[in-house]
Amino acid sequence: MTLVEIEKKTGIQNGDLSQIERDQYGNPGIMTIAAIARALNVSLDEILGEKPPFRPFSIPLISRAVASPEGAYFTDQGYPVGAGEDYWKIDDPNAFIIRVEGNSMEPTIRDGDMICVTPNKRPVNHDIVLVRLAASGKTFLKRIEVHGEDILLKSDNRDFPTLVHKKQEIDFIYRIEAIIPK
Repeated sequence: MTLVEIEKKTGIQNGDLSQIERDQYGNPGIMTIAAIARALNVSLDEILGEKPPFRPFSIPLISRAVASPEGAYFTDQGYPVGAGEDYWKIDDPNAFIIRVEGNSMEPTIRDGDMICVTPNKRPVNHDIVLVRLAASGKTFLKRIEVHGEDILLKSDNRDFPTLVHKKQEIDFIYRIEAIIPK
């Protein structure tokens, strides 16, 4: 956009705009900066070089994860995209929350706690993850360790055994971003 075009949109003189652009104007007022931001279709924060404020997304509670040796069947329970039983705010538009049932991850995660699942964030060893087995469709909430082709799924509760599966047996592994206590 040229200075002439910005002048037409803001009413600020072309010469003043040129001085502002070259940082020779001194200290333009906030109304001048806001007018330039509107003309350029950018936020005031962008013009001032500041990080925009956090604007959380509202993510839905759509299902449950059974923290037991048997696992459970993962379903969105028929909620349409973006809808759920409850909502939580986070800055990741792809995240969702589910309520935990069972005690295999105690004391870290307790029965009734909610967890924020972030499917697009890659888990690393020792992260807590939501894992679905391809053949059975059962999901597990466990700590992950990858050893070559073997995926070890460990419980924080020592009363539960470690599960071992091959990578090709896994449908998905989603990282747990946050635990929301009940």
